[in-house]
Amino acid sequence: MANTYENISTPLPWYGTLGLLELFDNKYYFNGVRVMVDPQSLHSAATKIKELCRQENLSASEVMTYYFPELVGELLTEPTITGDHQEKEIIEYSVHYQIECDEQEVMAYLSKQFEANPSEQNEQQYSWVGDWYVYEDSELNLPIRIGNVYGMMLLKQRKLIFTSLLRDKATEFQSLVEANIPVKLLKMEQKKINIPFQAEFKNSVIAMDKQIPAYFSIYAQNSTLLNVDEPIPMYNDLSLHSLIETDRADQADLWLKQSEYKLFKNVFEQFGEVEITADFNTVRKKLNLPISLFVTGGTNRITSIKKEVRNFVDEEDIPFLEQLGFTPSTVNSFYANDLLEFFKEKTIGKSETTVRKYQGSLYELRYLLEETPLTSWEECTSVFWEHLLSVDYIQLFENMNKTQLKDLFSTLKALAKWLNKRYKTDIGKNVISVIQKNESDFIEAIEALKSIILYRRKENYPNINLPKLIAKHKRLDGLFEVVKCNTDSIEVKKIDSHQKRYIVTLFDHEVKEMKQGLIFAAEMAVDEIDRYHITELHHVYPPLAKRFLLEMMVTIR
Repeated sequence: MANTYENISTPLPWYGTLGLLELFDNKYYFNGVRVMVDPQSLHSAATKIKELCRQENLSASEVMTYYFPELVGELLTEPTITGDHQEKEIIEYSVHYQIECDEQEVMAYLSKQFEANPSEQNEQQYSWVGDWYVYEDSELNLPIRIGNVYGMMLLKQRKLIFTSLLRDKATEFQSLVEANIPVKLLKMEQKKINIPFQAEFKNSVIAMDKQIPAYFSIYAQNSTLLNVDEPIPMYNDLSLHSLIETDRADQADLWLKQSEYKLFKNVFEQFGEVEITADFNTVRKKLNLPISLFVTGGTNRITSIKKEVRNFVDEEDIPFLEQLGFTPSTVNSFYANDLLEFFKEKTIGKSETTVRKYQGSLYELRYLLEETPLTSWEECTSVFWEHLLSVDYIQLFENMNKTQLKDLFSTLKALAKWLNKRYKTDIGKNVISVIQKNESDFIEAIEALKSIILYRRKENYPNINLPKLIAKHKRLDGLFEVVKCNTDSIEVKKIDSHQKRYIVTLFDHEVKEMKQGLIFAAEMAVDEIDRYHITELHHVYPPLAKRFLLEMMVTIR
């Protein structure tokens, strides 16, 4: 083909036409009417040719000759989309406030909580940015950062307006602002917006070095959407990966061609001809599809998009975070800022005793929360707190005293009320309820743990004749539930058995602290009169723990 502007004005990836080629001076030129179209339209015309070949029993060449006007019309016809897949509705939520304090106070709060944007005179704009991602490209020496924007704020003429496509974020913003700024709610609005069904409406913020060409911001944003497992509406929500697995690789290939064409065209219209094109070969290699020759770098082009771990901490907060055991890898967890602010509020200017109480309890809570996959306080259900306190917390320590337990429960109840007030919700009710219902059982478990004296220590007691233990194979270890308390012994059974009971000999003061339903993680040995003695004791759990311990046993099996 002759590469001239008259022949092909602007070469775009994967586009084409239906036309007549004429050889002149060893090069081909288009002769007559032609129109260059995108890959999807070209595919539709090709499908039409196959249909006519089948219907009219003609060759492809004959069809293109006899039906040329109809085929050109097919190229120019927009795909018809009907029914549910024609368009979809999204809702924009907005919250309007009247400021009832100095605007500088509002600006100070918003600047600390959110990202400030370039603004016009007499107004301030902010973005609520959630997760950040890092885009890396083998054609660049520096990464590009992309932030998902939850919502936008406009502060102007003593009015604060928040807009978002996420209803839960609009509600969360209300809780934050109304708890921290003197404002008056003016109105809340919902605006319905209809967009093409296949369109994605996503607000992002880009941060990149000035050395990087501006058009790379489009490449980075496209990379966040180019997910092989993301459902594609036009293919009944099958993903690229699913199309490959269901032997529809041709459709996956067409979708990528159409995407590459659109992106290239968009960049060309904004920036003209650019030195480096977008990468579609990384995803093509993942799917084992032929690479695109339009991609700069060819088969060697590599791009990636990964979630960023951010470690932005105010310097003055570092000592407090260290006291609570936070590290750079955990300081961005959902609970970090709440525990920090709560700790500072409760301890700054207070006695060493108060500081130790809150530091110890919050340190333990932070450690336990790190072991969970949760991402918000809303996920902390009653069952979560029951498991955390009755199993995870008990297993933290070999020895525990009543003061330590009471400090933890007191701290947790104060934290729960503080969270409720801060977010104007009742997210703290679950932990308060669990503690109120079970605190006495926890104390009984602690007292029982303290009272038990191991057999080898009893052997050293003067004037006490202990029965001798027999063969080692008669020893038992496991989880034992107290089912009955006698004068000088208790009766226990393994928690996963309803059959055999074991009589465990104890001193009077030990029996006094025993309660039915307590669970021992222990090792026992039998004596000559078929009574058992505790030789090792690891933990004593309250009755609440039984269901979770049984679940753990089933999982291990």
